[in-house]
Amino acid sequence: MLVYTADSAFQESFIPFSKEADLLITDTNFYQDMAGKSKVHMASVEAGQIAQEAGVKKLLLSHLPQKGSLEQLQKEAESVFSGETKLAEKGLKIHL
Repeated sequence: MLVYTADSAFQESFIPFSKEADLLITDTNFYQDMAGKSKVHMASVEAGQIAQEAGVKKLLLSHLPQKGSLEQLQKEAESVFSGETKLAEKGLKIHL
Protein backbone atom coordinates (compact mmCIF):
# COMPACT_ATOMS: atom_id res chain seq x y z
CA MET A 1 0.00 0.00 0.00
CA LEU A 2 1.20 3.50 -0.86
CA VAL A 3 0.22 6.63 1.12
CA TYR A 4 0.96 10.15 -0.14
CA THR A 5 0.29 13.16 2.08
CA ALA A 6 0.73 15.83 -0.63
CA ASP A 7 0.81 19.47 0.59
CA SER A 8 -0.05 19.16 4.25
CA ALA A 9 1.10 19.87 7.75
CA PHE A 10 1.36 17.21 10.45
CA GLN A 11 -1.98 15.62 11.37
CA GLU A 12 -2.44 12.87 13.95
CA SER A 13 -4.99 11.28 11.59
CA PHE A 14 -2.15 10.44 9.17
CA ILE A 15 -0.90 7.81 11.64
CA PRO A 16 -3.88 5.40 11.46
CA PHE A 17 -4.41 6.30 7.79
CA SER A 18 -0.83 5.20 7.00
CA LYS A 19 -0.92 2.09 9.20
CA GLU A 20 1.54 -0.54 7.93
CA ALA A 21 1.93 1.10 4.49
CA ASP A 22 4.67 -0.25 2.26
CA LEU A 23 5.62 3.32 1.34
CA LEU A 24 4.74 6.67 2.92
CA ILE A 25 5.49 9.76 0.81
CA THR A 26 5.39 12.95 2.87
CA ASP A 27 5.54 16.67 2.16
CA THR A 28 8.74 17.39 4.10
CA ASN A 29 9.60 21.01 3.43
CA PHE A 30 10.91 21.99 6.87
CA TYR A 31 13.73 21.05 9.23
CA GLN A 32 13.03 19.93 12.81
CA ASP A 33 13.18 23.48 14.20
CA MET A 34 9.90 24.19 12.38
CA ALA A 35 8.01 21.20 13.84
CA GLY A 36 4.54 22.25 14.94
CA LYS A 37 4.88 25.75 13.45
CA SER A 38 3.43 25.31 9.95
CA LYS A 39 -0.10 24.79 8.72
CA VAL A 40 0.97 23.87 5.19
CA HIS A 41 4.09 21.66 5.30
CA MET A 42 5.63 19.02 7.57
CA ALA A 43 8.98 19.06 9.31
CA SER A 44 11.40 16.16 8.98
CA VAL A 45 10.79 14.82 12.48
CA GLU A 46 7.02 14.95 11.98
CA ALA A 47 7.33 12.81 8.84
CA GLY A 48 9.51 10.40 10.80
CA GLN A 49 7.03 10.31 13.67
CA ILE A 50 4.13 9.40 11.39
CA ALA A 51 6.19 6.68 9.71
CA GLN A 52 7.38 5.24 13.03
CA GLU A 53 4.02 5.27 14.79
CA ALA A 54 2.19 3.91 11.74
CA GLY A 55 4.69 1.08 11.31
CA VAL A 56 5.38 1.83 7.65
CA LYS A 57 8.15 0.01 5.81
CA LYS A 58 9.69 2.88 3.82
CA LEU A 59 9.55 6.68 4.07
CA LEU A 60 10.11 8.96 1.09
CA LEU A 61 10.64 12.64 1.86
CA SER A 62 9.24 14.82 -0.94
CA HIS A 63 8.48 18.51 -1.63
CA LEU A 64 11.94 19.19 -0.26
CA PRO A 65 13.26 22.63 0.75
CA GLN A 66 15.31 24.67 -1.71
CA LYS A 67 17.80 25.77 0.96
CA GLY A 68 19.81 23.89 3.53
CA SER A 69 21.21 20.38 3.69
CA LEU A 70 18.93 17.65 2.40
CA GLU A 71 21.17 15.12 4.15
CA GLN A 72 20.39 16.89 7.44
CA LEU A 73 16.67 16.69 6.65
CA GLN A 74 17.01 12.94 6.07
CA LYS A 75 19.04 12.42 9.26
CA GLU A 76 16.41 14.28 11.28
CA ALA A 77 13.66 12.00 9.95
CA GLU A 78 15.86 8.95 10.59
CA SER A 79 16.36 10.04 14.21
CA VAL A 80 12.66 9.28 14.73
CA PHE A 81 11.95 6.56 12.14
CA SER A 82 13.81 3.24 12.30
CA GLY A 83 12.86 2.07 8.80
CA GLU A 84 14.34 2.94 5.40
CA THR A 85 14.24 6.67 4.57
CA LYS A 86 15.01 8.23 1.18
CA LEU A 87 14.95 11.68 -0.38
CA ALA A 88 12.83 12.18 -3.50
CA GLU A 89 14.86 12.82 -6.63
CA LYS A 90 14.25 12.83 -10.36
CA GLY A 91 14.19 9.31 -11.78
CA LEU A 92 14.04 7.57 -8.39
CA LYS A 93 12.48 4.11 -8.51
CA ILE A 94 11.25 2.34 -5.41
CA HIS A 95 10.23 -1.30 -5.37
CA LEU A 96 7.38 -2.19 -3.06
